[in-house]
Amino acid sequence: MPSSAWGQGRAGRGQGVPGRAGRRGAVVRRAVLAATLAELGEGGYASLGIERVAARAGVHKTTVYRRWPDRESLVTDALLELAADDFAIPDTGDVDRDLLSSR
Repeated sequence: MPSSAWGQGRAGRGQGVPGRAGRRGAVVRRAVLAATLAELGEGGYASLGIERVAARAGVHKTTVYRRWPDRESLVTDALLELAADDFAIPDTGDVDRDLLSSR
């Protein structure tokens, strides 16, 4: 059976629905980064394990390794995401006003 343009060749995995894989990826990313921050808070960097992060996020460890090859990149991404959430960047349509309001 030939696969369609939407990737129906891998049945049951949602590839047939445009945009679904992207939404699932965003959900997985948020879950893994939140689990990483929780694990860091509980045990620190020295005890951070990819397997525990994956279990806490409800994904398989290969899902984590596919996106982050090591714990250094995982922690970096989690901390950058946390920092991005803490700093709202205004967008009023006026660059001067945006820069002045962010002081």
